[in-house]
Amino acid sequence: MEKLRHALPPLTTLTHFEAAARLQSFTAAAEEMNVTQAAVSRQIKLLEANLGVMLFERRHRSVILTEDGRRYFDQVAAGLKSLALATLGARQRGEERGVTVFCELSLAAYWLVPRLPLFEQRYPDITVRVISSNQTLDRVSEPFDLGLQTSPRTSNVFTPSISVREEVFPICSPSYLERVGGRLDLAKLADSALLSLRDDAYHWIDWHDWLDHFGQELGPAASLRTYNNYAVLLQAAISGQGVALGWRHSIERLLEDGTLIRPLDISFEFEDGIFLYEPRNALPNGQVRTVFAWLEHQLRQSSGNASK
Repeated sequence: MEKLRHALPPLTTLTHFEAAARLQSFTAAAEEMNVTQAAVSRQIKLLEANLGVMLFERRHRSVILTEDGRRYFDQVAAGLKSLALATLGARQRGEERGVTVFCELSLAAYWLVPRLPLFEQRYPDITVRVISSNQTLDRVSEPFDLGLQTSPRTSNVFTPSISVREEVFPICSPSYLERVGGRLDLAKLADSALLSLRDDAYHWIDWHDWLDHFGQELGPAASLRTYNNYAVLLQAAISGQGVALGWRHSIERLLEDGTLIRPLDISFEFEDGIFLYEPRNALPNGQVRTVFAWLEHQLRQSSGNASK
């Protein structure tokens, strides 16, 4: 195979030759390929030099294939047709496979999956497959087309294509807030039952970070319950066990339906909160571009709903 590869002339010379031979005109070939006539002529000369034979007889206003040119054209045309059919088949199989999105677990459960019915209604011919995990992108062994992660879990291997604003703020159940008197201020919050997320693999914004941002420390009466899973943390908050820190994108629907509420209207905001990634050197794919554009729109729309 290596010897065959070295025997091949540049592919550009073959496509220019095929068009010129089929149309019997360098000018017509140039128009079809959207290049200049000089460019076609140059590619043909390169091919003839590579082969060591003349492929065309040049006349005043036309070109005619030589005997060598006719034989070579038959083989090149058949080869390019075979290559085109193989490419169409591979592209069709890629489209049938659908688009795989790797998504951080909490984002998948609370943000992406609830929105997928909207996508399926608009694009019924595109299948979206979701891989969810708390691994970082560079540790995911399964191939994926697009990736969604929050900022503390950014990867040194992948470069984000876009990022959107995020905010982190206290959340609790209505029953918990009623139990502590119906309202909280910053000082009273610091003395509350606080649900803490700790994951040694990543730096999540936790209560010490969040309170310090507003010049507040944990109060002497504060009690911390620690969890290493965001979904479990949210369930503890829903069941009324205390106040947690919520990431807006992952809890917006829980806020909308009243399952969780904000006991005070203070947010820790940052511009690069959620990243949408594409693997480097990804092959162009129309379905992937459609899903990318839809995800970008959804992210910017939900980020735009965040308080300023």
